[in-house]
Amino acid sequence: MKGDPNDSRGPRKRAPAESSEGFSSATGEQFRKAMSALTEIAVQWEKGDNTGNGSSAAKMLLTTSEAAAVLGIGRTSLYELIRSGKLDTIKIGRRRLIPATAIPKLITTLIEESEDP
Repeated sequence: MKGDPNDSRGPRKRAPAESSEGFSSATGEQFRKAMSALTEIAVQWEKGDNTGNGSSAAKMLLTTSEAAAVLGIGRTSLYELIRSGKLDTIKIGRRRLIPATAIPKLITTLIEESEDP
């Protein structure tokens, strides 16, 4: 409630200004680094080097929040992609995890879908 004297959270902060690409410069750089690491993981995996002993220290499995951040979408949109079958996941216990190799596959699928007439 605006101006609520019992609200101890203090003033709300504004989101950083966005660049022309729709990402703040920090977010854009984080996205590029994450995509680079994911691409490296996917290449190593396809070469058969899935032992986890590669030079990359990147995670092989991402939480839903991490995957959403890498893709630059919200968790609700991420769960819609999972429900539609466009994004592969695995379940370990109660946790739903996204293999890092599924991110480049999703992007390729979305690009192909957007190019179809």
